[in-house]
Amino acid sequence: MLAAILFCGAMVFTSCTNEDNPADPAANLSEKIIGKWVTADIDGQTVLTNSKKAITFVSATKAYISAAFNANPEIGAHWLNKMEVAVAIDGNKVTVTSHPDEHTTTVEELTVTTISGSEFSANRKLTATVDGNIVDTKNEIIRYVKQTADYSEAILGLWECQGITGGETNNDDNARLEFLADGTYNFYRRSDAGVWSLVPRERNEYFVDGNLLCTRWQAEGEEMSYEWWEITSAADGRMQWTALRQQADGTTFQQGVTWTAAEARTVLASMDFKGHPFYGDLTYSYAYDDDCRLVKMKKEQVGTGLVITEFDYTYTPGHITKQGREEAYTVTEECSLDDHGRIVELVRNSINSETQKEHHYKYTYTYDEDGRLATVSQWVEGETNALLTTFAWQDGELRSKTTDQASVLMVNDYEPGDAPAQALFGHIGYSEADELCPQGCFGTLPLHLPSKQTVILTYNGVEMSKRTTEYSYTVTDGRLAAANDNYFLHWEMR
Repeated sequence: MLAAILFCGAMVFTSCTNEDNPADPAANLSEKIIGKWVTADIDGQTVLTNSKKAITFVSATKAYISAAFNANPEIGAHWLNKMEVAVAIDGNKVTVTSHPDEHTTTVEELTVTTISGSEFSANRKLTATVDGNIVDTKNEIIRYVKQTADYSEAILGLWECQGITGGETNNDDNARLEFLADGTYNFYRRSDAGVWSLVPRERNEYFVDGNLLCTRWQAEGEEMSYEWWEITSAADGRMQWTALRQQADGTTFQQGVTWTAAEARTVLASMDFKGHPFYGDLTYSYAYDDDCRLVKMKKEQVGTGLVITEFDYTYTPGHITKQGREEAYTVTEECSLDDHGRIVELVRNSINSETQKEHHYKYTYTYDEDGRLATVSQWVEGETNALLTTFAWQDGELRSKTTDQASVLMVNDYEPGDAPAQALFGHIGYSEADELCPQGCFGTLPLHLPSKQTVILTYNGVEMSKRTTEYSYTVTDGRLAAANDNYFLHWEMR
């Protein structure tokens, strides 16, 4: 009886019940140890987040370890992303043998003292050898906690930093992180003008194991940097990180970062056009408001300072006004919108600055049940015959555009290609003046740009001409970068 009392006294901090902490830790240890365990404290000291390790036992003979360390010059840096290790269980001793690289071997002997469904403690003996020579040994008491959360899917996507507590990090309120499924991520910084720019680095990598997030990055000419975080929650477009850090004087502090899911609002910042028949090389530049709405478009001749076209756009509920000049004309366009933000009527008034002659046009637009442009009717003051353009779609792609005016019929047939129709479509598919097309003001864009366009002109049913143009595109990082060696697009994230 005295022996039993003394034993339970020694176990007071971990309870003394057969269900949670059996008197014999070796009983069914090969079953109880299955699962993911993360280091919590060593010799009674809470483990810093950057030093945490996850070990996932999948059987009595195999486990996976995740860790990142580069503090020991004898061992060198290691990036362990669910590295498979060998396991041997004998009574209450668990031996884990790993080979982080071809030169290094580590052997962990874990003599389990207590184990429950949520944690286990062990006397740990660690031996590390490099090329057969012992370079590090440790004897310590270690405690692991069980981790059931898995944030490897929840972290994917673009996140914007909303706030930091506890001290500075590599992130701040002007940081965005975009986690990709291939184990890489992009780091963006926001300028004073509100433009997000990708920070160039040679390497940006990450992995998630349970609730642990490990990142590493390297800028050109710099050493590799590593950083662990513990994800505490990720749901409903909001993610929270925490980390225990150590200062130079040895004191510790807790960091926290809050992230919200960000919309990857990438806008066309500028476009170069080579070889215009009248103006040579041109540059198109675009500016946007905080809602990513186009507010200015300018077309300039390269090297001369000549502004050929310049428009400003203003927005009121259900209305867009476009004002500016286009070559020798002063232009005003008043656009009426439907409940979906699509233009249903556009009234254009232009005055020739040289002759003072005025021109008045009116366009009306209709859309099909899929939100795609169906017809455009054009009325010109002083003319009796209006132009009617009809758009035909198939499987989300624009297949033809037919313009009918009395006895003249022009048909544009399109063969869709592989390049995404993010912008520039207004220059090929609708009309060259439709700068608002990529914003959805003229309905849903096709999925792809055309690979081939055939234009057939007939007069009174007789074919007068036929011309076929093939298009080639360059796509970089999923974004259209160039078309036909004439158009070169430059993007910004907002």
